[in-house]
Amino acid sequence: MDGSEEIQAFAYERKGNSAVIRRCFSRDTKATVPGMIDGLPVTELAPYAFSAHMDQQQLEQELAAGRLQLGRSMLVPEEDEVLTSHQRYQRLRQAQIPALCGEQLEELELPGSIVRVGRYCLYNCDHLRKLTFTGQLADWGTGVFTGCHHICEVVLTTDASGTSTLKDMLDEVHEALHVRWNDTSQQIAELMYPEFYEEGVENTPARILETHVHGSGMRYRNCFEGRRMDFTQYDRLFPYAVAQEPERLLVRLVCGRLRFPHALGRQAREQYETYLRENPQLFAAYFTELRDMDGIRWYCEGPGLGHEPAVLAFLDALTERAGRAGFAEALGYAMEYRHVHGKKPEVKRRFEL
Repeated sequence: MDGSEEIQAFAYERKGNSAVIRRCFSRDTKATVPGMIDGLPVTELAPYAFSAHMDQQQLEQELAAGRLQLGRSMLVPEEDEVLTSHQRYQRLRQAQIPALCGEQLEELELPGSIVRVGRYCLYNCDHLRKLTFTGQLADWGTGVFTGCHHICEVVLTTDASGTSTLKDMLDEVHEALHVRWNDTSQQIAELMYPEFYEEGVENTPARILETHVHGSGMRYRNCFEGRRMDFTQYDRLFPYAVAQEPERLLVRLVCGRLRFPHALGRQAREQYETYLRENPQLFAAYFTELRDMDGIRWYCEGPGLGHEPAVLAFLDALTERAGRAGFAEALGYAMEYRHVHGKKPEVKRRFEL
């Protein structure tokens, strides 16, 4: 094995007829946990599996004693097949393949076979930004996301029932979070969960300590019926978000619900469309920042169509911002749209006697 090869290896222990991941080794920043390893379904992540707070010496001793195995899920040499797990581990060390853990981990993708994540599995993985998992995951251990303050994106796939452990996860993550939710019937929703934090405030006359909650995030995190997402309850909270959340988050929330309108009722749609039409400058700024041509076309040709003042205001703002940003494609689209759809200015006639 030379240092140029791409490799992602997993130390695991057998548990009955399945495998429990204890450690990942890779130079990458993304861990893709396999659904099968050495013929065994991977069903669990062990406690502290991706945390830097693990006894590395104990791990090595268990590999040497044969209590742990070292499998792999990516490219390794053919001769690796005949080596023991401890020999494989020694070759990993010789090739300077580090453990993928702690602040090195930026993205984690879990297969549908995973049903449990052990306690403090991601402890202090503060650079983790994205997590992908499925509704088959039934048990989040205690403190899984302790010290994970920069996770901002989640991709969740459920079966037709829509059940998942998303709420368990949200209860631990207080930061703003974008969730792409989809089920096996291809229903898709994009949801924003605002940040919130709690503050202890002393009520001096009453001599008690009161807890004040800031932000609408806690309300949004309670929009569940058991383990199923309640989209109606989620949409009813928009006025609270408008009153308490930053404009950028509101734009993302509105775009998500209107562009992917799963379980979106008529009244909810109207409130989002009203915000869309009343704030064209915010959406122009957002799409320009992301260089999102699909979003620009959607605003002009989708819910904004038929509300010409909003579309024209959007195009004005888009032209200004795209010009400053050097976003030539957006400028070209704005000019073409005006040419095809814009009204010609009225000609005022003068009559002289």
